[in-house]
Amino acid sequence: SMKLVMVGDGPERAKLQAMHPDIIFAGMRVGEDLAEHYASADLFLFPSITETFGNVVLEAMASGLPVVAYDCAAAREHIRHGENGLRAAFDNTHAFISQAQRLISSVDDARRMGRNARLTAEKIDWIDRLVDIDPRGREERTHGLEPEDLADRRCRARDQPLTRPESSNAC
Repeated sequence: SMKLVMVGDGPERAKLQAMHPDIIFAGMRVGEDLAEHYASADLFLFPSITETFGNVVLEAMASGLPVVAYDCAAAREHIRHGENGLRAAFDNTHAFISQAQRLISSVDDARRMGRNARLTAEKIDWIDRLVDIDPRGREERTHGLEPEDLADRRCRARDQPLTRPESSNAC
């Protein structure tokens, strides 16, 4: 069975949580906890139309996850449609949902794209790229994790399901 886990936060969270009690809203995660969420995933949906760099796209790819994203910014630069993920026409919700359904319905394609995403991420000198974009320290930018650390955690945690956060830990 599938579970939709939403990691992160935003102004629409309370509304979405009320509308969709079957979705696990994990809130903001960093470090090991974030790595475990990537490691437990089968694919990564990135529906942002405002994120300019999309570091999470590279983190997901480094974790061996196929990404579904709008055709803009980091997704346009790093996702090769049908090879290491899927891109939807910018700001076209129906196209995004269609691409997500396509990936969900084909486990073999998702696994193949995930392997290719990992290979793509290995070729990116993304730490150096982030220095040009983010002046904060390297430790803060990468949550203290290297791409291979994310993938290693994915392999170890593959069969360990995530649980709903306790209500006291929810945002």
